Amino acid sequence: MENLVLNESPTNYKFNTATWTAPLLVELLLREWNLHYSDDAVYNILKKKLWFTHKKGKGFYKESDKEKRTEFVEGLKKTLRMSKQ
Repeated sequence: MENLVLNESPTNYKFNTATWTAPLLVELLLREWNLHYSDDAVYNILKKKLWFTHKKGKGFYKESDKEKRTEFVEGLKKTLRMSKQ
């Protein structure tokens, strides 16, 4: 499983994401090797046996306009500051 998580992408296995999650690994283990694991079991293997840590990905779209996003974030910050006063 370590090699799979470190060196393979879920897209190689026809998943619509580039980030491995426990539910994806559970589905892949069942589909490819007929192994039945729960999400919790996969999390435990990743954490306790392989010493992996959980990281939450950030959703950024390559099609997005960085300038518009920055303007939106700054406008939101100003609105929040004004509402606190």
